Amino acid sequence: MSVPTTTMNHMVEQSLLTQAKRLTPAERLELIGELWQTLDPDALPFTETERIMLDERLAYLSAKADSSRPWKEVKANLRRRR
Repeated sequence: MSVPTTTMNHMVEQSLLTQAKRLTPAERLELIGELWQTLDPDALPFTETERIMLDERLAYLSAKADSSRPWKEVKANLRRRR
């Protein structure tokens, strides 16, 4: 059993962190995404000010949903401009 390491006030098992660092950038991003999906939004450590800001941004994005475009479309348009 490895000894936990304190990083940025969080306990991270050193062997787990070492394994994650060996992954390719694409694999690390995939791992981040998978871990992110396991988080309960109501349990995240946001201050009340941060929560209000995020709620305001989400409301703004929802109000502007008609004006947004899918990333694939934006990327295709940028590639055509080259």
